[in-house]
Amino acid sequence: MKDRILNALMLVTVGLALILSYFHGQDAPSPLPAAALQIHPSPLPSPSPPPIRQYLLQRNQQRQEERLALQTILENENMDAAFRTRAGNQLLEITENAEAELALEAALAAKGMEGVCIVRKGKITLFVDQPLDEASAALLIHLAAETTGVHPENIRLSIC
Repeated sequence: MKDRILNALMLVTVGLALILSYFHGQDAPSPLPAAALQIHPSPLPSPSPPPIRQYLLQRNQQRQEERLALQTILENENMDAAFRTRAGNQLLEITENAEAELALEAALAAKGMEGVCIVRKGKITLFVDQPLDEASAALLIHLAAETTGVHPENIRLSIC
């Protein structure tokens, strides 16, 4: 249940980031005349990273925190052995998911696309930044299935 909630939150976060970046990128008419804007020039704010990169940064930070917490549990000899075993299994699952996501994201990059891959409990969601033709979509699904062992019907493609 916790994983489903986290997965849903990640998907909502990606969706919101994409929506916000879309509206942020549109040129809105300024309520002030151009002359008024030039009276007090200020340095331009540094642009925020694109939503996909922003998500990846957040995901990596969250994973690092999860790994640290699980590693702390594993190293604590006062913890129940069953609890430590469960923490070890979770750490292994996080590592395996991260490796699969990285491999699939690298495959996207090799095809000249930017994207995010989410691997959770036998399901994969690939978010790509551009439309795919049938051949490219089939290739990505095949690659995801080969890389992770996940059945193709459990692999979803979505355009950001």
